[in-house]
Amino acid sequence: MRYTPHCSYSCTRQTSTKTTHSALILHSIPDNLQRIEAFSRDHREKLDSIVAQSSSELTSQTPNLVQKNASISEAFRTKGNEFYKLKNLNLALRCYTLALCYAPKDAKCEALAYSNRSACFLESKQYDLCNNDIAHFERISSSWTEPDDLKIKQRIQERKCKVNGFLKPEEDTKSMQEFFTIPVRNTTVPSASPVVGIKNDNERGRHVCNSSNEPIPPGQTIIVERPFAHILLKTYDFELKHCNYCVKDLYGGGIPCEKCVFFIYCSPECQKMNSNQHKHECECSELLFELNMTRTVYLSLSIVLKLNPSTLEDYFKSNDSSELPGFTNGIYDSNAYEPINKLIYHNEILTNKEMFNYVSHAMVLANILEQKSTYFNSSMQHGEVPRAKVLLSTLLFLHQMNLPCNAHSLYKLECSRSPTEDDIRSATYEEVGAGAFALLSMINHSCSPNVVRVTLPNGRTAVISIKIIKPGEEVQDNYGEHFALTDKITRNKFLSSTYNFDCSCEACVGNWPMIHELDDKPNCNCKNAKKCAKCKAYSSELDKLDDSTTLLLNNKPEEAIPKAIHALQFYDNLEQKPCKPVSQAQETLKQALFLVSKKYFQ
Repeated sequence: MRYTPHCSYSCTRQTSTKTTHSALILHSIPDNLQRIEAFSRDHREKLDSIVAQSSSELTSQTPNLVQKNASISEAFRTKGNEFYKLKNLNLALRCYTLALCYAPKDAKCEALAYSNRSACFLESKQYDLCNNDIAHFERISSSWTEPDDLKIKQRIQERKCKVNGFLKPEEDTKSMQEFFTIPVRNTTVPSASPVVGIKNDNERGRHVCNSSNEPIPPGQTIIVERPFAHILLKTYDFELKHCNYCVKDLYGGGIPCEKCVFFIYCSPECQKMNSNQHKHECECSELLFELNMTRTVYLSLSIVLKLNPSTLEDYFKSNDSSELPGFTNGIYDSNAYEPINKLIYHNEILTNKEMFNYVSHAMVLANILEQKSTYFNSSMQHGEVPRAKVLLSTLLFLHQMNLPCNAHSLYKLECSRSPTEDDIRSATYEEVGAGAFALLSMINHSCSPNVVRVTLPNGRTAVISIKIIKPGEEVQDNYGEHFALTDKITRNKFLSSTYNFDCSCEACVGNWPMIHELDDKPNCNCKNAKKCAKCKAYSSELDKLDDSTTLLLNNKPEEAIPKAIHALQFYDNLEQKPCKPVSQAQETLKQALFLVSKKYFQ
C-alpha cells in the first residue's frame, strides 16, 4: 500500500471583432494593475491580429471525423467484433463505446453497438452493465420488423434471460453513503457542517477553521461540496471512462451525448442534469477539440457557460458591501457564481507570455461562442452581443488567472470493481478532472494536513478530518507535497513556484523528518517498556492499526474505517509529533474512504 499525498490543481498541456476588444478586456478586470494597462498598449495590435485570424478560420468546414457519422460508427463496431473474437474484451468495449459515440441518435448502428457491447459485458460478468445496454437496445429496436432484425432481437431476449439469472439485489448502501453526508447544514456556509466557519486575517487571508467550542474528532465529514463547474481532463482525448456530469467510473459502459461525440454519461438522469450546461459547449465541441487548449482554459469556459449572458454586466458593478468577498446576504453559497468570481489571483507573478496567452484564449473562445453556438442569441438582442462578448472575455481572462492556485483536482482510486489484495496494494490515485470549488478554495495548505479530500462518484467532494482539530484551529489540506514523502527544501520550492507562498506549517517550522526516517516507538523516557503503561498502550494500538490495514487489503473498507479512526484518535492525543503510526493510519483511512466511495456509490 503506497503512501500518497493528495494534490491540489496545476496546469498541463498547453474572429469579426473591433480593435477595441482587446483593450476593453484588459481594462475592465476588477482591480487591474498598471502592468496590465502597459501590457495592453504593448500587445494590442498582435492580440487583435490573432482574433481576426481566428474569425477567418472559424468559417472553414470542420472535418466529419469528430461529428456523428454512421459509417465511422460501423467501422468501430466491426473493429470491436474483431477484438471480441480474440477475447480482448477491454479493447472490444472501447471500440463499441466509440461506435456508440459516433452513432446518430436512435440509428440502427446505435442499437447494434449496444447489442454487441452487452455481449461483451456478459462475457466479463458485468451483469448490471449488460442489462443496461439490453434496455437501450430494446428501446431503439422496438419498431424493427425485418426478419434479420427479429433474429437479433431474439438473441437479445435469450441474453436477457441469462443475465436475469445472475443479477443480484442491490446492496443496502445507505449506512456508508450517510458517512459522506452532513445531517445538519451550516446556516452561513451550506456546504459545510455547523462546526466550520470562514475567517479572515492579514496573515492567512480568508480561511476555514473549526468555529465551534468542541474539537473535531478524526473521521468526521465536515464539508460536502459540488463544484460550481468542473471538467474531465481527457474529454477531448476520447477517454470515455467517467460520467461527464457526476464523474462516476463507467467501467466501459455509458450513454453518449446525443449530438456530440465527446461527452458520455452514466445514466439518462445525469445526461438530463447536464443538458443546459453542456448545450453550448456541445455546439462548439469540434472546434474545442481542434484547439487543444489547457485544462485552465476549458475549466474557465465551463464556469462562464453557467452564466446568463444578459446579466454579465452585473459582475462588473462596484460592491460597497462590508461582507467578506464571496458572501451574499451573509451566505457563502457554493452553488453561486459570486464566490468563484472573488477568488484571489497572483497577477504580479505572471509573465508577459502567460498574460498574452490568457487574453488571446479568452478572445478566441468568445468568438467561437458567437459564431458556432446560440449562447449569446438565446437571451439578448443582436446589438447587445458585442458588449456581452467583451464582458465574457474579461471573465474568461479572470478565471485563467485565478484557477491555477484555486481549482482542485478530482481523483479516483484506480483499481477494479472487485479488487484483490494485490490490486489494493498496487492501487494508485488517478487524477480524472478538475473543479472550481468555492469553499475548498478557502482551505489553506499544510505539509501535515488535518483533512483529506475524497472525490465521490456522485460529483461531490467530501472533506474528512484525519486529525483532532481543536476549537479555533484552521482546517488545512495538502496541495501536493507532504512531509512524509518530500523533504522541506523540495516542498517549499514547489509551493513557492506554484502557489506563490513560503510554507510555515508545523512540519516545516519543526523540520520534520520523512516517514522512512521515523521510528514507530513511543517518545517515552521509561526504562522498562514491558511495564510502562504508555508503551504497552502504544504497542496495543499498533496491533489494532495492523488489523485495520488487513481489513482494507481484504476489501472490507467499511470495517477498516472505524479502526483507523480509533488509531488516529489515540495517537493524536499523545501529542507526539511527528508520529509514524499517525501517518500510517491516515493513509489507511484515506484509501478505505476511496474504496468505500467506489463500492457504495456504484
